[in-house]
Amino acid sequence: MTYDYEFDGTAFSCPLLLTHTKKEIEKIPAGKILKIITKDPSAVIDFKTYTSITKHTLLTYEKKEELFYFYIKKGN
Repeated sequence: MTYDYEFDGTAFSCPLLLTHTKKEIEKIPAGKILKIITKDPSAVIDFKTYTSITKHTLLTYEKKEELFYFYIKKGN
């Protein structure tokens, strides 16, 4: 999947991962896609919940070996 910005969150687990992701999303323009990389398996639930209560959209996510990749499109 194509993306505009990338955040390496492998050093964090939730809730710090979500806190740092929110800060990264604030930096980018609306309509752009942020790729987040993490090792935290609970991020699946956290990002689904986060995007359900914000204007942002979780486009897709995937797991490759021990890493998870999330693609969130910033809403208006």
